[in-house]
Order: sequence, then structure tokens, then C-alpha cells
Amino acid sequence: MHITMNLNKVLRASTAAALGAGLVVALGLSPLTPTASAATTYWSFDNAVRGCLESTASGSVFETACVSGDPSQDWYWIGTADSGGRRMLASRISGRCLMTDTESGSANANAVWTSSTCDSGAPGQRWRFDYDYEYKTLGSFTNSLGTSLRTSPGAGRAVYSDDLRTVDYDYYYWSTSLTS
Repeated sequence: MHITMNLNKVLRASTAAALGAGLVVALGLSPLTPTASAATTYWSFDNAVRGCLESTASGSVFETACVSGDPSQDWYWIGTADSGGRRMLASRISGRCLMTDTESGSANANAVWTSSTCDSGAPGQRWRFDYDYEYKTLGSFTNSLGTSLRTSPGAGRAVYSDDLRTVDYDYYYWSTSLTS
């Protein structure tokens, strides 16, 4: 009998808790228990020759003058690394992932944009940033297609990817900084 009474108390308490949780959801209220969330680390990437990597909410990617605190110049790594150490890089302003292709051929300038879907299996969405051994404060981006991110030596603010042969290496180098 003692076990049955304790079981009945547990069942009543469980039912009350379930009804309470249902009421919280039904009324659109947030529960009082805190939810765990890791703080996101945002990065800014400044090209050695040009400006900072920037994205728009609509998916355009380009370089422009670096502006401290500008969320369109903030990026964060998402997903788990693949066997080559590459992850997806998302724009803070849009949550869209940096992407490229090799439609122009890997030896030519290929378009770079942010995709509306972050898909770890999509070709061109996995990137790795490696610091250079000689220029310890600079590094370069490589992606799963075997091309590297660079700025353009021309007057435009374009960002491309190719296989490190089309322009001076300085256009492939970026410095990093953490942003808030």
C-alpha cells in the first residue's frame, strides 16, 4: 500500500507537470527553466590588400572598407569539420553560408555568394582557414572544391575563388579578428 500511494503521488505530480508544460506552450509563454546556449564567436576577415569580407542579407559577398562593429562583416563557423578540417562559414547579417562553385574552371575566377541553405554536403560550402607559416598573422581560405578565396586586383569590390594561380598571392591572404 505504501508503494501504491507513492506511485499515485508521482503520477499526480507528473500529470500536473505535463499539464503545466502544455499550458505554458498553449499560451505562448516561455518556461522558467533556462535553456543552455553557447555564445557564438564572430570573426572578421580583412584582406591583406583590399578590405573586409562582407555579406548582404540577399546573398551578395564582396570586400569593402572595414568598419568595427558592422554585423555585415561578421562571420561564424557552423557544423562539424569534415576530414579535411573544413566547416561552413555563415554570415551574421543573414545566417546564409559562404559558397562558391567551379563553373568558370578552377584556374579562373569563380563567383562567391552566400547560399540561402547551409548544407554541409553541398559542394563549395565547406571552408578552412589556415595561417601561413611565413606570414603568421595572415592566412588563406580553401574550400572543398580545391579553390581559395581572394579579392580582385581590379577597381571593383569583387570576391572570387580559384586555385591560387590567377593573381598575386597577397589577394588570397586575410587577417582575422574576433568581433563582439
